[in-house]
This record gives sequence, structure tokens and C-alpha cells, in this order.
Amino acid sequence: LVDTAGNAQPLRMPGPSFQYPRGSRDGRRVAYQAEYSDGPGIAVFEIGGRTEPLRITFGGPSQYPVWSADGGRIIFQSTRDGAEGLFWQMSDGSGVPERLTTAKGESHIPESVTPDGAWLTFTVARDQVSEIWRLSLITRKAELLIGAPNARMSQSALSRDGRWIAYQSTETGKAEIFVQQFPPIEGTKYLVPPANDNHHPIWAPEGSGIYYVPGPRLFARVSITTVPRFGFGTPQQFELNRLARTGGPNQLRRLDIMPDGKRFIGVWPEDLGKPSTNVERRIVVIQNWNEELKRLMSR
Repeated sequence: LVDTAGNAQPLRMPGPSFQYPRGSRDGRRVAYQAEYSDGPGIAVFEIGGRTEPLRITFGGPSQYPVWSADGGRIIFQSTRDGAEGLFWQMSDGSGVPERLTTAKGESHIPESVTPDGAWLTFTVARDQVSEIWRLSLITRKAELLIGAPNARMSQSALSRDGRWIAYQSTETGKAEIFVQQFPPIEGTKYLVPPANDNHHPIWAPEGSGIYYVPGPRLFARVSITTVPRFGFGTPQQFELNRLARTGGPNQLRRLDIMPDGKRFIGVWPEDLGKPSTNVERRIVVIQNWNEELKRLMSR
């Protein structure tokens, strides 16, 4: 657990390597992708508990966990049948995985669930193009939500009240973050103040802003107002990403925000929270160094 200043609290999670942690909405558990001898699988760990991480998926590679709204299930991508479709499984490991989507020559990546548990947003990737779709978790019907010709749309994130969606897009020629109402209204979208390559939007739990990565080794937050009209505040920079552990624009987001809105859960080096042992460094400028060299050699 790391705050925006980079102060770390190690969770001391036992087990194999970790990737893509996602915190439950009550802040008590974390789901993540772990590497096992038979390939990647999904595990759940109780924060502050005394139990070992619980592996909940078997029968084929499984990755990219997302919590259901009530915390009862984990949604994930699996290639157990050779295609990169979506499944969900009870978060306590009981029962068997249920298929949510069938992928045909494409990859489905789960991303965000509405607070009422009715909808899942996910990315559909084909070659160098991707779109954002939504899936009804009630009827299991999917439909295109956001797309643009020859662009990569991905990393969708729903606000905690379910009224807004933030996502990453290359429609301008580089990675940018847009915000729209959910479901989107045709032609109405808002661009987060441009930077180097804005990516990986994460809504603050109270809905008043978005955290994101504005470039390599950077981390920022921009406030958002919706009444009486939509607007962005001035972006604030933080120290959280100084070790570049959030992933690049073409990689899945590697961290998640906790419900308290003050900390993030991610995978960082073990010494992240320790004081730096670097000694003070100075730059020394020597003028007329040729003459100085002659003087020293004449001694």
C-alpha cells in the first residue's frame, strides 16, 4: 500500500509473483494475478488477515482480475479454451467458472463494473485496434460502447456513482484520456489536459477527480467538476510513480486505488518505503582546467 507521496506499507504477501492487483470495494481484500507452475491464475488475499492467499482459478491460464460490485465474484480473462474470453468465479473459490463472453480472433480484457453490478466495461482488441464495449451481467449481451477508426481505446474506468466513464484513446495520434457520461452521449466528450502521453485513468472514490500517468515515472491527479458545467482543474503531480511501476500506455494498469482514496495498492520494490541511502551529490566546475593540470604536474 503506497500513498501519493510514495510512503509504503508492505503487505508481506506470501506466494509466487504478483501482477495487476485490484482492491475490493470494502478495502478488505485484494485480487491479483499470480504465476503458478501450471501458468497464471487468480488469487485473493485478505489484507491484515492471518490466512494464506487463496487461489480461486484452475483449469487453464487466467489473468486480469476485476471485482464484481458486491465483491462476491471475480471477473477475469482466460484462455482455457484457446480464446481470450471473459469468465467469472466466486471470490471464495467455490463453484465453477462461468463464461461471460466468447472471443473470436480477438482479446477481451475486463476493466470496470457499475456500482449496481449491472454492467461490465471491457476492451475488445484486434491486431493494432481496440474498442470499449459493455456487457450486461444480467442478460450476458454485449454491445459496442466507444470506438474510433484505427485507434486504440482501452483502460476504461467507471466513476463510483456510475455516471461517468474515463478511458484511454490514441485517436489524436498519441495516448490521451477522455471522460464521457455513461452511457456515452454521441459527440460529447472531454479531454483531460494534454501532457506527454496521458494514460491509466483511475477515478478517485469520491468522484471528484481522476488519477493518471501523464508520462514515464510520473503520476498526477486532476480534479473534475460537473455542475453547473463540466470542467477540469489544474493537474497536480505526485511522487507515487518515481520507480515506473504503473506500466506503459500499451500495458494493463498495474495498480489500483483503495476505498479510502488515500492509498494505492501495487507491486513495487521491497525497499520503496525505506529512506534513500544516497549521499549528497555535487557538480564541481573547474575553469581553465588545462592550466590547472600543468600546475599540478609541475609540482
